[in-house]
Amino acid sequence: MACLCFLVLVALAGLLAPLVAPHDPVDINVRNKFAPYSWEHWLGTDHLGRDILSRLIFGVRASLGFSLLTMGVTVSIGMVLGMLAGFLRGRVESALMRLCDVMMSFPSEVMILAIVGMLGPGLENVVLACVIAKWPWYTRMIRTVTRQYADMNHIRFARVAGYGTFHIIRKHLLPCAAGEIVVLATLDTGAVILMISALSFLGLGVQPPTPEWGMMLGEAKDIMILYPRQMLPPGITILLVVAAFNFFGDSLRDALDPWHHPAKEGAL
Repeated sequence: MACLCFLVLVALAGLLAPLVAPHDPVDINVRNKFAPYSWEHWLGTDHLGRDILSRLIFGVRASLGFSLLTMGVTVSIGMVLGMLAGFLRGRVESALMRLCDVMMSFPSEVMILAIVGMLGPGLENVVLACVIAKWPWYTRMIRTVTRQYADMNHIRFARVAGYGTFHIIRKHLLPCAAGEIVVLATLDTGAVILMISALSFLGLGVQPPTPEWGMMLGEAKDIMILYPRQMLPPGITILLVVAAFNFFGDSLRDALDPWHHPAKEGAL
């Protein structure tokens, strides 16, 4: 619950950034650069005199917002294809799994870098590259989850009763597998945040002056010797948000699947 509350607060800060942020995140004031922590600038200012706290708050929209968008699109594609493969089986399953094998034979990080290199820098291209690289893994995982439930009695009864494939998937399979799908997505959201931040750090993601946590780290890297404290706020923010998603995913898994609970494992 602590991790969930923290993530909700971060998301609300990003949504209400114009109301919450104390300063304009792109307002440059070189005369006020490297300002120390103060009541006016809680986290100081960067090398261009921009308020770091305001840039962190507005950076939620790019770092967290587009990570959630990436996960939503990726899980949606994987859920449709994975459930079709796990429920229909036969040639449909074989064709989809062979396609997933081909896609997964390439390291996802290398594929993302190659796609972004071909399409050019930009947050939209980063999101597209992450979706292309990750949907095969989700398709395979959701197909495995679907096969666990496809032979349950109430689903067999629905098939015998003559209900269509999409009706059975929507009304019976999806409610059964929703918990495990949510856990998979939650645990992987932190990795997507790191990937988007890393690409922005390299100059392939968000472009200046739009604030984003990874890009803020990249800017701090260039002046690390002059003002090393500038890299602490974005670095610690990425650490806390990614850790919160990981801890929340673990707790959610324990809550939805009692076999993973440490007390149960000790008893077994």
